[in-house]
Amino acid sequence: MLEYYQGIQLALKKGKDLDSRFTVHFYDTDNDTNQLKLILKKPEMETMDLILGPTDEIQVKMAAYFARSRKIPMFSPFTAVTDLWSNNPFIINLNPSNEMKALAFLAYFKKNHHDEKLLIVRDGRRFDKGFGAALVAECVKQEIDFSKIAYNKSTAWKNHLGAEKTVVLLTSE
Repeated sequence: MLEYYQGIQLALKKGKDLDSRFTVHFYDTDNDTNQLKLILKKPEMETMDLILGPTDEIQVKMAAYFARSRKIPMFSPFTAVTDLWSNNPFIINLNPSNEMKALAFLAYFKKNHHDEKLLIVRDGRRFDKGFGAALVAECVKQEIDFSKIAYNKSTAWKNHLGAEKTVVLLTSE
C-alpha cells in the first residue's frame, strides 16, 4: 500500500510541474469501518470528483454505496468484490475477481478458438487455486469441453495433445 501512496504522490508532483490545479484529500480508515463512516460524513466528501479505495472488502462495499448514491466514480485498486461491480456503474474495478478473469478468458476462447481443444495445466499453487478453480468451474457451468492435467516438468505432451489444434493454458504465476 505504501508503494501505491508513493506513486500517487509522484503523480501529484508531476501534475504540479505541469501547472495542473486540483485538490487532493488523503484519509486513512485504519481498516476500521467506524473510521470510514466518519470520513464519509465529512462535508467535502459530498463534492468529490473521484474516490480511490478503500482496500478492505467490507469498506469497499460501504464506500461503493456512498459513491453510487452521490454519482461519484470510485476506483477499487486492490479489492475484488465479485457481486458489486455489475450493479454499480460508478465503480471501476482495477483488480477483477478470478470469476471475472475466467469469464473474460472463456469469451475470448469461444470467439477465437471455438473449434479447438482446451487443455488447462494446473499447478495447485495460489494463483491456480483461485483462477484455475474459477476457470474449471466456469467451463463446467458453460458446458465447455476441456481437459485438465497437473503441471509436471516431465509431462508427456504427446499423451495430451492430439492432431486437433489445442489451446494450452497454464494457470500459475
